[in-house]
Amino acid sequence: VFNSTETDVPLSKREQLNALSETLFSNKNARINLMAYAAGTTEENGSFPKRVSLARGVAVRAYIGEYLEGKHGENASKEALQRINVKAMGSKNAGGEPDRVDLFVIK
Repeated sequence: VFNSTETDVPLSKREQLNALSETLFSNKNARINLMAYAAGTTEENGSFPKRVSLARGVAVRAYIGEYLEGKHGENASKEALQRINVKAMGSKNAGGEPDRVDLFVIK
């Protein structure tokens, strides 16, 4: 969950992302789908929600890559990042917090 227009990965979620990164590293068949959301409507804010949600998804993906590079080296990071898909949903929220990134692990 992100604050309003914030796009940096919240400190409170980094430990969870670290554990998820290790799962991605240890299971070479695993993939992650990131569905990023942002509050607002396109009628009121134009493409702003879509751009914010994309920035959030990319930030989460980058965080995972940086974590894996620091722990396991550049090759591990590059290989894992190829298995992460980012989808910017903008304000198309199916329920829950409007400012968030959902992560789905496919094994």
